[in-house]
Amino acid sequence: MMRFFLRYPLAFLVGMALLILSGCASVPQPEWKVLKTGQVPVIDGTFEDLWLQASGLSELSTPSDHPTMPSAPVRSPATEIRMLWDADALYVFFTCWDERIDFNEALVRDDNLFKYDVCELFIDPVGDARQWIEIQVSPNGQILDLVYFLTTAPEYQKGERLTETVLQKGLQRDRKWNAEGLEVATGQVIRDGLPVAWTVEMAIPASTLLALRGMRSFEEMSLRLNLVRYDWDQEASGKRTRNQFNWVPVLSGCPHISPKNMGFIHLINQNQ
Repeated sequence: MMRFFLRYPLAFLVGMALLILSGCASVPQPEWKVLKTGQVPVIDGTFEDLWLQASGLSELSTPSDHPTMPSAPVRSPATEIRMLWDADALYVFFTCWDERIDFNEALVRDDNLFKYDVCELFIDPVGDARQWIEIQVSPNGQILDLVYFLTTAPEYQKGERLTETVLQKGLQRDRKWNAEGLEVATGQVIRDGLPVAWTVEMAIPASTLLALRGMRSFEEMSLRLNLVRYDWDQEASGKRTRNQFNWVPVLSGCPHISPKNMGFIHLINQNQ
């Protein structure tokens, strides 16, 4: 025990004890530098050379059932995400490796796409966890987009999920809201004649994302964001199981009510 105290300064030990006892310990949210592009991507669901200049994300985590401890990265099924930006839009490209692509052709705009394979973005343009946008895209290009508003101060429970009181009395959601000007296209990666992955490419207009900030164009700035993928498996018996993967760990099924659990993307000029 004496060796332990000799190796670590008393001030450090006291500080750690106070941090633990106060319950203030938290996991730093991830950050991602997104480069500016001088060439507008063609939104067609096809990976083009332009995307090679973009910084990429290749590891997502499973849902966390612990309020501060993130779960380990999951490498299978692999999900690759790239982003670029210019003054007019935020550009996103998902590649979802999957040999069993699950979707429902009968669904229409704003249906419950999350009951099948889907990619999701949650963006808080102001960064105060009081209003955020959700965009979902299915493997065949169906869209669910909506906006959330809190009319009360946010309060959280286990896993940084909003409390039941806030959900019932303070959360407003507008499913009729559409992301004006949103462009989306999907595709597939084919090998030996069979699909092994599906892709989502999108352009999200700055004027739509930044309306709450009174802005119409992107500049070098930071935004709060989370990225989610739902991948559904089906057993021989027909039972379907949802697997959820996140950039920032959230409780299972709760990414839409976890506005505090978002990372930071920093829009930067690649020439600097």
